[in-house]
Amino acid sequence: HCQVGNRESGVETFNEGLRSFTGILGQRDVLSREATTKIESPTLLVWGDSDLIIPTRQSKRALESIPDARLEILENCGHIVQLEAPERLTELMVDWFRV
Repeated sequence: HCQVGNRESGVETFNEGLRSFTGILGQRDVLSREATTKIESPTLLVWGDSDLIIPTRQSKRALESIPDARLEILENCGHIVQLEAPERLTELMVDWFRV
C-alpha cells in the first residue's frame, strides 16, 4: 500500500491544493477553458472514471479545447491513477511518447 503525501509538509501541500480548486461555492473547474486553450503541445489526458476530486466532466471539456489532445479514462480508478493503475498508465505513456 502506497502512502500519498508522506513528506513533512504533506498536510500544508494538501491544504494548498484544496484551496486552489475549492471555494465557498464548492468546487471550481481546475481546467478552465481559458487555461486549456493556451496549450499548444500534443497532450495526453489520463483520468480515473471514479475521480471524486476532479470529475471526468472537466477532462472532457479540456479535451474539446486542447487542439491535439487524447483522453484516456481508466475504469475503476480514482484521482491518483499512477498509484491505482501504474501498469496501464505506463503503457499509455510509452505508447504516447513512442516516436
